[in-house]
Amino acid sequence: MVRRHGRRRAQDVRRRFVRSHSGDALLVNSLPKSGTHLLQQIIAVAPLSDFGGFIASTPPLRLREQSTAALRRRLHRVLSGEVTYSHLFHDDELEEAVRTSGMTMVHLHRDPVAVFESELFYLSEMNPYHRMYREFRSCATAEDRFELCLQGLDDSTVYYPRFSERIARYDGWLRSDVCHVVSFEELTASDAARIDAITALGHHLERRNMLAGAVDDFVEAAVSRIDPRASHTFSGGHTGRASARLTDEQRERVEAELGHC
Repeated sequence: MVRRHGRRRAQDVRRRFVRSHSGDALLVNSLPKSGTHLLQQIIAVAPLSDFGGFIASTPPLRLREQSTAALRRRLHRVLSGEVTYSHLFHDDELEEAVRTSGMTMVHLHRDPVAVFESELFYLSEMNPYHRMYREFRSCATAEDRFELCLQGLDDSTVYYPRFSERIARYDGWLRSDVCHVVSFEELTASDAARIDAITALGHHLERRNMLAGAVDDFVEAAVSRIDPRASHTFSGGHTGRASARLTDEQRERVEAELGHC
């Protein structure tokens, strides 16, 4: 981990002096708690440099929304041949910045109800460095934590609005022609669905000259690398995970919040 942080700092210094950026770089965007680490394991097969770079519209430590201009500058500093991960809200200016840069973009989408459930557990139990962790831990009951995740926090110093608003900020990428959309559900539904999704991703990367070999080789290597337990946010075996499962009534409320019913 120390070595990884050292490499990232060294590359951050290099970004200040390199004039050619982004042209053959890969940007992998996702909603928070949508399975980013799973996609990282797959993308790692491609011959790209991963220096640990991450760009977020609302960095979790302070949870304040960054300006579009600041995010565009961050995108411009992505190095040629680098893969960078992000949680970026859709924005027309950011979309145009990706298009004009020539960089390749992949967007990971997940069922929002599953995102809600995962976020509820993550912010209640797993990440003390997230700005909302102390808010969730201060809740007296599990129902209070559910309400906080659903209704958001009325605090002008942080960006944590209603869940439906948080999700909606990413929706534009699903309709954008600058990115290839990958479904978390397809990656986890069955072996056949996973292979189909990874194959489609492989063909997209091949068209963008981001694979060193055949698509079939990419798919075989990617499938062999998938290990959910390797994620620092993996909670499948956590004894407290069941406490974050939504009741039928809670699920209906989340779906109503999202306009699904």
